[in-house]
Order: sequence, then C-alpha cells, then structure tokens
Amino acid sequence: MRKRTIIIGIAILEILAIPAAAHLHSNLDIKKRVNVIAAEIEAPKGVKSYFVSSDGPFVVTGDGLRGKAIIALYTNGQLGEVSFGKTAQLPGPAQSCVVSLSDRKQIIYAADQSTVTDKADVLSGAVLFNLYHDPALEPEIQFLRPSKADGLKSTDSCRSL
Repeated sequence: MRKRTIIIGIAILEILAIPAAAHLHSNLDIKKRVNVIAAEIEAPKGVKSYFVSSDGPFVVTGDGLRGKAIIALYTNGQLGEVSFGKTAQLPGPAQSCVVSLSDRKQIIYAADQSTVTDKADVLSGAVLFNLYHDPALEPEIQFLRPSKADGLKSTDSCRSL
C-alpha cells in the first residue's frame, strides 16, 4: 500500500510539472546551430570553385577581392567522376555580380536558406559555387554562419554602380 501511494504521488508531481516545463521551454530562445561545409575544388586561375553543403542560411566572404566578380551556383551535375546536388536546392540567387572597391574582407554572397532538402549524403545536398574574378588576384574565400559575419560590409552589386 505504501509503495502504491508513493508511485501515485510521483505520477501526480510529474503531471503537475508538465505545464511548468512547457512554459519554460516556450520562453527559451533556442537557436539551431547552422553547419556549413565547403570543400575547395581545383580550378583555373581567376576561378574559385567549391562544393558547399549547409543546413541553414550562410554567407560567403571575400578577402583580397577587388573589382568585378561573378558568382554562379549549380544545384545538380557532375564534375569529372563526382556527382553532386541530386537533392540540393539553391540557397539564394543562382547568379550574381559583385563589385568590391576595397580588398578588405566583405560579404560577397548571402544565402537565405539551406542547400540540403533532406537527409542525404553531403555531396547529394551540395551545390557547386563558382567565383570568377580577376586572375591577378588570389582572394581568400570563407563560408560562414551569418552570426560569424556580424559587422562585415557587403559588396555592391554590379547594378548599383
């Protein structure tokens, strides 16, 4: 009888704790950490190529990039013997043109969604990111979560000049 009373008491406490736990959970600001994976691919001078896979928004920064540059993304294809993007989606514009008047680190591309549409292997959810730039330059390109690019200026689009 005593065990039964203890078990019923514990069950009642657990039931009473549900609304409190729900209230606590609704007040927490839980943000999912975005993962961005970028692998550089060998490319000719004046081109930077990457396979990029992300499960959320991301930004691309360029350091040492001056002048006009063209960005092109491809969601599905084959590069040599490697297939990519079977289940990928465009994370932002498929093409853009940017102009950098400074060679400081700047945001050159902003993706507002993930490349991955379902739980597949990394290459199936990857897009091909190509940056065409002045061959005399060797810019450093980084793929970051948006929070890691706070305070960085964005490049101008070619249309704004």
